[in-house]
Amino acid sequence: MNPHHLRRHIELRPYFPAAYIYKMQLKGVDELLNIEWLHEDIEPSSEEELVHHLLSHPVFMTSVQNERGKEWDVRMESFISFRESSESVTVSHIADEDYDQKIMEIAMWLISLCHWDRGNQDSLGSH
Repeated sequence: MNPHHLRRHIELRPYFPAAYIYKMQLKGVDELLNIEWLHEDIEPSSEEELVHHLLSHPVFMTSVQNERGKEWDVRMESFISFRESSESVTVSHIADEDYDQKIMEIAMWLISLCHWDRGNQDSLGSH
């Protein structure tokens, strides 16, 4: 998904900074999972489609940890930074209840990155 596509839809403009930061935070994780999620040509035309796409990345159904047992948190660190500071990275699936909590936290993070009061502007501002 190209975050710049969101600029074409007034309803989706507030999500531009969130989608841009999301994509930067997840960059490189597709190679770890051997998928092409971030490179798909998805162009959402509604809030529902966009939010569904952002929250349904397969990595959110997993725990990504380094050799020290530190878990990668998309909200705190880019995957590239996490991988570069680690000797090895492993992926394991998480329980349904952990998944529900994780998705709620990621959704709240994404919402906090949106520019609700400046939806018609393209600036990333302080993000």
